[in-house]
Amino acid sequence: MKKYIQEHKYVLLVLYLPIYLIWFALVERMVPSTEGCFVSYLPLDDKIPFLPGFILAYVLWYPFLIVPVVVTLLKDDRRAFIRYAAFIIAGFSISLTICMIWPNCQLLRPSVVDTSTLCGWLVNAIYSADTPTNVLPSMHVVGCMAVLAVTFDSKYLKKVRIPAVIIAAAICAATVFVKQHSILDVFAALALRGHITPQEVMTIFAVIISFYFGTQSEKNGGKHAGKSVWTQGTARGTTARRRSNVIMRETGCSSISAS
Repeated sequence: MKKYIQEHKYVLLVLYLPIYLIWFALVERMVPSTEGCFVSYLPLDDKIPFLPGFILAYVLWYPFLIVPVVVTLLKDDRRAFIRYAAFIIAGFSISLTICMIWPNCQLLRPSVVDTSTLCGWLVNAIYSADTPTNVLPSMHVVGCMAVLAVTFDSKYLKKVRIPAVIIAAAICAATVFVKQHSILDVFAALALRGHITPQEVMTIFAVIISFYFGTQSEKNGGKHAGKSVWTQGTARGTTARRRSNVIMRETGCSSISAS
């Protein structure tokens, strides 16, 4: 192992992982609640339904980030590994720094989640483990952009480019469908890039398609079920906006909202 590290010193970049985990934990302790935080919100959030099934895509983010590391190391693709690590380190560090300087939160989570299903149970578990703070920009989206970058950068990942785009799109869509993020957090993460690459355009397009079909599916389901989850989700979004306005009046914080 020592000889391998000496010959492949770039592998030491993985040591950013414990640094990130400690840093993230510290930021979470710095912002333990939504009180006094900037409320991440756009009116579009009220139109996005709560779809617990997307939690399966949301948790897929973790192995999704690991696969490029394994492939590039096994194939000794030094250039792609270093570029991927640099993207992750820069993107996550900038995101955590923003959260430290500008504490933020979202108030879009449903008050009650049906835990009788696997997806509902997973959503509730995520909610219990992860506070609705430090959400802007979305590190799920930043991570997905990093994976797409290395997928289109490494010749060893060429065959999985289209699947990677689809998975990235599903994960990005999941961040708003399971109410872990405001759509503003997604836009903020994309803005960190400074420019949009072709693969990111494909991902954004796929997210829009996912959003459309998810919304239509929820609406159509509501026609046969009386008061639909769509209606409940919209009502929750309106309630969240009212709560955010109360918090802003009490704390003097602001929220981005297009009237």
